[in-house]
Amino acid sequence: MRFWCRVSFIGVLLLGQACTEAPPTARNVILLSVDTLRADRLGCYGYGRPTSPQIDGIAARGVRFERAFAGSSWTLPTHMSMLTGLPPGQHRVNGRKNELSPQIPTMAEILGRAGFRTHAVTCDGFVGTGWGLERGFGVYDARLRSVSQVLDAGRSFIAGLADDERYFLFLHTYSVHSPYNPKKASRTKFVRHPEDHFKGARTRPLFNASKLTQRQIGYLSDLYDATISESDAAIGEFFAWLEERGALRDTVFILVSDHGEEFGEHGRLGHGKNLYVETLRVPLIIVAPGFEPAVVEGRTALSDLMPTSLELLGVDGPEVSGQSLLAPMRSAEELPEREMLGILELKDKGRSLLRDRYHLVVGNGDERALFDLAADPEEKSPLADPAVLQRMSESMKRLFERAEVGPSKEAVRLSPEVIERLRALGYENDS
Repeated sequence: MRFWCRVSFIGVLLLGQACTEAPPTARNVILLSVDTLRADRLGCYGYGRPTSPQIDGIAARGVRFERAFAGSSWTLPTHMSMLTGLPPGQHRVNGRKNELSPQIPTMAEILGRAGFRTHAVTCDGFVGTGWGLERGFGVYDARLRSVSQVLDAGRSFIAGLADDERYFLFLHTYSVHSPYNPKKASRTKFVRHPEDHFKGARTRPLFNASKLTQRQIGYLSDLYDATISESDAAIGEFFAWLEERGALRDTVFILVSDHGEEFGEHGRLGHGKNLYVETLRVPLIIVAPGFEPAVVEGRTALSDLMPTSLELLGVDGPEVSGQSLLAPMRSAEELPEREMLGILELKDKGRSLLRDRYHLVVGNGDERALFDLAADPEEKSPLADPAVLQRMSESMKRLFERAEVGPSKEAVRLSPEVIERLRALGYENDS
């Protein structure tokens, strides 16, 4: 267990006296979501390519969660989990026509009522308005733009605040999302076989993996790495700016992603159709005043972000399924294992259950694949164990039936403009 001590210039700290004072309450929180960023493509999570030196440096300053998992493999339900403290099976916004129930408060609503300035800069798409993500924000600026433009807007908001104002700033970027179109310098650095370029590789958002060769998939994967590198540089500049202003002395900085990306590991490219580990495991890094650098083992969920943020800010919130992470952040103790249900959409059969060392994936056709993540972390070899499969299937059914927090209503009607913007990001108009 680590302890923190606040030392006064006019006081004396007696050697050998344990100080158990808790870390200071933070005044503000910045939540930065880098859409579609796989954890295993960052150096701080073990990747061998230099995609993320700036994020790696941020992780070395903060608390890095080794096994953070999204509750779905697409954008809308996972961001809703971040802002409500509820997994997708409970907030029920699992389809593009679902709107958040008015009975469920958002983090922005809670903080707004507590006197915080609440401000969001997002890149539209499924982090746009209409589904309820915008509820409680004084400003919810949703427009497609570059990561640098998103972070510049964040700087402008912070620079315009009065000294006594507390704030919640939510930033979101699609800079790592398909279509992968990095600049020439980044392509030169990360694309190992430029001769594998094929028509549409940097403009078509998603592909059917079966129609591409392994070298073509490798080319797309390299483009993805290049986009991570560009985003990493912009994030590093933003973090350095916060440090120069002294903002990090009283501000929580959270870097997270909403889901990962497939590159043919299980027959697909992109995300939103499968629930394998490459689309569910995401980076989660929290830099908070008073907390020493640490790595926390154990499974965490995106629904943990709201209760964690509220406790760091000293603000009371409702009871939610998400758990505050302050205790493991203080001690770097491993979190106890817990069951986590993954859902594609309520109307589909796409389900996933993480329990103990096992991961059960159920596809839309009700096909089932069981994996032992301790022995097979990349889920290459399905496990043949009827007893474990039955136990996991029963738990999955129980958890899904128990998810009954006020169902959302199918009230969202997408305009042709929104549908076109979603199509540009690779989302078919299939629901």
